[in-house]
Amino acid sequence: GLMASASSFLESQGITYALIGGVALSVRGLVRSTSDIDMLVDALPNASRDIAAEHGFYPSKSHTGTVMTIDHKSSGMIELLLANDALRRYALETAEYTMVLGSSVPVVTSEALVGLKAVAAADESRHKDDTLDAMAVVRNSPDIDLTHVRTLLAQDAQAVLDRIIKAASV
Repeated sequence: GLMASASSFLESQGITYALIGGVALSVRGLVRSTSDIDMLVDALPNASRDIAAEHGFYPSKSHTGTVMTIDHKSSGMIELLLANDALRRYALETAEYTMVLGSSVPVVTSEALVGLKAVAAADESRHKDDTLDAMAVVRNSPDIDLTHVRTLLAQDAQAVLDRIIKAASV
């Protein structure tokens, strides 16, 4: 499947990765539909066309320097987000291996997921969905401790996180 192909491809390139986004939310007990698989990576793949094809992937159709989208020949799309700041590096370092779609893969912790959602929610164009996702994770994780994650956020995302925590406790 797509998860196994993506894991195999990234591991063949020596890339550390962890699931984020809608699939990570599902692992954390929150069902949300998603059209792709989002992964945090410590480096973007620089594989040749042949190596990518061995794992079922087509060359990147978009690459911004921090985000790369790769398409699988039969299973869908993977969006790779570069871990280029303290929060994203923390998310990679603390990821926990979990069975997802038949593969054991690293998934970001609930704390890291809420932090990532707070950063995304600080962007007004994505505010509502990411805020709701983060609130649901907080509500679903009674022992969540966001103290360290908060220190990794910029001031605008800290304010969003504070609003998320307050709204989730109501």
